[in-house]
Amino acid sequence: ALARTRALRNMVVTAQYTFAAGLLEPERAESVVKATDSISGRGGDLGSQKNAPNSPNHSPPLATSAMRSYVLKVWKKCKGAGGVPMPRDNWEKTAYTFAYVFVTLVAFSAFDEYAVRPGTDGAHTILLGSMGALCTLMYSAPASPLTQPRNVLFGHVVAAVVGAAVNAITADDVHDDEGSGGGGTPGATRSFGMPRWMAKAVAPAVAIAALGRMGITHPPAGAVSIIAVSDRTMIELGFRAVYLPAFAMAALSIAFAAVLNNSNSKRQYPMVW
Repeated sequence: ALARTRALRNMVVTAQYTFAAGLLEPERAESVVKATDSISGRGGDLGSQKNAPNSPNHSPPLATSAMRSYVLKVWKKCKGAGGVPMPRDNWEKTAYTFAYVFVTLVAFSAFDEYAVRPGTDGAHTILLGSMGALCTLMYSAPASPLTQPRNVLFGHVVAAVVGAAVNAITADDVHDDEGSGGGGTPGATRSFGMPRWMAKAVAPAVAIAALGRMGITHPPAGAVSIIAVSDRTMIELGFRAVYLPAFAMAALSIAFAAVLNNSNSKRQYPMVW
């Protein structure tokens, strides 16, 4: 009876630990507690009797048992849930995807090289590193909810705003020239604020969480948020980066994706505006 009571009490502690971690249903935890209470009522306060540490019936520490249970549950979930892998594209779809991505990026690259950079004295660009991820979604998964115009456009804008705001409170040695968004004197530096390495974590965390809350989750926008606090051009642009490159790149990408995808009878973009 003593061993049974001790085992049930261990189950209670384990249930409480795992329930706190969100891995056990409340009903199950409550049933374990009730079972232990009923056993304790019939057998008396047997838990007050303790075995010697070297006794063969000595049970492992409750924290260790709870941790073991938690790790096993996490490991079991990491093994997968029996889903089906994504099927391979046929050769026809592969060829169209290649062509559409190539045409889009050639157009963007040429526009950036011969129009945007010369026209802004190299201050702006319209081709960010996240464009590769954006093309992947638009031409390999145009029907995905993550790829729809509202996600693309507003996702990029929100990410750029978050990045610029984080830059404004980050210590940096960037020259705060007139027109750079800081409004300071040429040659001045900003020595206060969070360190740059911390900004590279804060900006994506805020942007990705905000996009999910607003229902416009967009993976390339998460990339934009970290580019905004890592790339020197984006840092120096400040809030001007919101309209170029963020807004302009997203808007033109939507236009290209709509024209190219809808020229194919087997594709449709967008699914919803």
